[in-house]
Amino acid sequence: MSIIGFIGSGNMAEALMRGIISANLYASRDVLISDIRKDRLDYLKEEYGVTPTAGNVELTSQVDVLVLSIKPQNMDEVLGEIKGTLKDTAVVISIAAGITTKKLSSTLATYPLSAPCRTPLQWSTRAQQPLLFATPARAISKPVWKSSWRSARSKCSRTSRSWMP
Repeated sequence: MSIIGFIGSGNMAEALMRGIISANLYASRDVLISDIRKDRLDYLKEEYGVTPTAGNVELTSQVDVLVLSIKPQNMDEVLGEIKGTLKDTAVVISIAAGITTKKLSSTLATYPLSAPCRTPLQWSTRAQQPLLFATPARAISKPVWKSSWRSARSKCSRTSRSWMP
């Protein structure tokens, strides 16, 4: 089973965790979290049974899927910290508004796997938000995706499905 990790554990991250655990996409033991707020980590551990880590680098070195659920103003600091610590086969998902594909791919040496996907707010503003990225090994090899990713991806507008297996 693959391991998913969340850097940042605010409301959006909690909603994603709750969804993937309740849908049995990941067992709670396979969900790692990192946050600057210890009380939030304690709450999520108690509520969902997820595993807090000592820091972002410890988390990124263990995960197959990394979700960046941090505030955009903190992205530079976090990207600088985790640069070079991802597994070669890791997939990176960003839910931070306003962070471009170019910024993530240049900092983490990742490659976009998808066309942009829009959130409801972005539909109204016509802004686009990149979501999925892969490290070099994953971009070159054929990715292995769960049906849930395919389902979620099909709901995005103007997408290319060439990345799907």
